[in-house]
Amino acid sequence: MKSFPMLFVCLFAAIGIACGQPAKEPPTVFRVLYIDRPFTEEESKAIAEGKMSSSVDLHFSSGIPGVKGKEAEVEFAILRNQISQVQTYQGSGPIVFMLTTPASPVVASIPISESGKDLMLILKPRQSGLLENAAAIVIASGGKEFPPGNLCIVNVTGFRLAFQTPESNIIISPDEKRVFVPNKLRMDAVPLKIFADVRPTPRPIFEGAVRLSDKDRIMFIAFSPPGSTDVFKTDFFMLQPTISPPSP
Repeated sequence: MKSFPMLFVCLFAAIGIACGQPAKEPPTVFRVLYIDRPFTEEESKAIAEGKMSSSVDLHFSSGIPGVKGKEAEVEFAILRNQISQVQTYQGSGPIVFMLTTPASPVVASIPISESGKDLMLILKPRQSGLLENAAAIVIASGGKEFPPGNLCIVNVTGFRLAFQTPESNIIISPDEKRVFVPNKLRMDAVPLKIFADVRPTPRPIFEGAVRLSDKDRIMFIAFSPPGSTDVFKTDFFMLQPTISPPSP
């Protein structure tokens, strides 16, 4: 049975209320998970020798007025198959990510969710190493879309997945997510089986359990490299975001 890394991520909602002033709209905070194939041995050697960067630099408009009224730009780095640092966006329109290159091509345009101000953004390139116009999955970590006691299952593979729990069999297409309240056994354990829904016979790729209390939430993410059709190259993240404080 394949193991998976356990990543525990705290997504915080910052609420700024000026003393004696009307409550302001809280900013949107987010992290980015960039999914791609692992580096090859040659690429890893080039990174170690300083001939190649292991990260990709992105930038976006912060929504905060800067010099001459132009919005200030925020630049940050993302690493393959790792979660970025928390970023803050003060605007109300979509967050537009662009590569930090002379041409500045657009990577993705992310709408602001009405369900919450804490977001997990999953980016997957359509071709390995090329992030321009990447596929994007948005998961609201605050609000009604993903409340406590829920399990969010995300399919970032190139094939349909069948997630089996004791009470249900859920089919999730590529680049889709599903949020639901699972039945639990002793010690808040939720048994989980995952099959790659491929023909002629579905193939099991994970069997285990996650622990989910009524006060917590779990994101279970299945992913594979862009263009991969090998179900046994599927890997997994399990994320446990904290519960955001309610908005005033």
